[in-house]
Amino acid sequence: MNSELGTWNPEPVKGLSLFRCFLPLPAQQQLWAQCDTLAHGAVPMYTPTVRGGRPMSVGMLWLGRHWNALTYGYEPTRSDFDQAPAPPIPASFRELAARAAEQAGFTFAPDICIVNYYNETSRMGVHQDKDESRESLEAGVPIVSVSLGDTARFVVGGLTRREDEVIGYVRRGFANKQIGDALAIREDTVKKHLRSAYLKLGVHRRAQVITSAAQQLLTG
Repeated sequence: MNSELGTWNPEPVKGLSLFRCFLPLPAQQQLWAQCDTLAHGAVPMYTPTVRGGRPMSVGMLWLGRHWNALTYGYEPTRSDFDQAPAPPIPASFRELAARAAEQAGFTFAPDICIVNYYNETSRMGVHQDKDESRESLEAGVPIVSVSLGDTARFVVGGLTRREDEVIGYVRRGFANKQIGDALAIREDTVKKHLRSAYLKLGVHRRAQVITSAAQQLLTG
């Protein structure tokens, strides 16, 4: 694997280009430092509260334009929080996104950037922004996501509620029949949920799920 240029896996799922080790370690460390500076700057990162009063599970900072978690619309200032203007996107962030998009075959000039911070309880995967304009969707404008951290798990779409329940039992050492009995579903249905979950988690067998859980306990 070439850590300088990255490795391209063509479309692991339809419409997705995945570049592993796209940035060498020093560049990752520099990017993390930039994000940390922004997160603790004059317009800091915060945890948005969405409609219904539920806080999100991630820390967020929008650059370029702000996404209002109460109106689900874009605006120049953070009217749902502190009225501060959305900070501009750093030129280095724009260049990184454009370079990654170019390797996937796109010409890209980003105008919105989200800096998210995930802790061990955060739950949010890559998903379509429902507030994206029809013009943007029809034009096929790409989304570039950069994940930093040795334990980052890149999930597209995320697990369904049932898949998450099944994986939870696997991590606790339950056999398929035991999982089926606990959830009142057939063993064949358990296997179907496992196949789908393994694909999304990027694992191939049960032992990898259990090992991952053990590592989280040791490092958490």
